Amino acid sequence: MRITEIRELTVPLRSEAANALVDFSEHTVSLVAVVSDQMRAGKPVIGAGFNSIGRYAQAGLIRERLGPRILSADPADLEGGQNGAPDPARVRAIAMRNEKPGGHGDRSSAVAAL
Repeated sequence: MRITEIRELTVPLRSEAANALVDFSEHTVSLVAVVSDQMRAGKPVIGAGFNSIGRYAQAGLIRERLGPRILSADPADLEGGQNGAPDPARVRAIAMRNEKPGGHGDRSSAVAAL
C-alpha cells in the first residue's frame, strides 16, 4: 500500500474550557487525512486523525517536514501492519528522520496526527 497524499487542515477548537494554566478558546488542532492507493467501492481508502487537544495545530511540521518524508518513503519501509497497511512505528521512525533528539512536544503531536 502506498500513501499518495497527506492533507492537513487547521481548525479552531471553539471551546470555552479553561483551567488554571490554559485557555483553550484560542487553541487549534490539525485534522489530517492520509490517502492511500487502495480502492474500496471505487474510492481511495483514507485514514483520518487529529493532533492532541491542548496543543496548537502542527501544520508547518506536517506539511514541510514530516509529511514529505512519509510520502517519499518506499512503501516497503512503511509496511508491517495488517493486510500490508503501514505500521505506525515505522511511519513514526520515517517521519522523525533527521530530527534532533529531545524537545519532541510539538513533533510528537504532529506525528500522532499522522
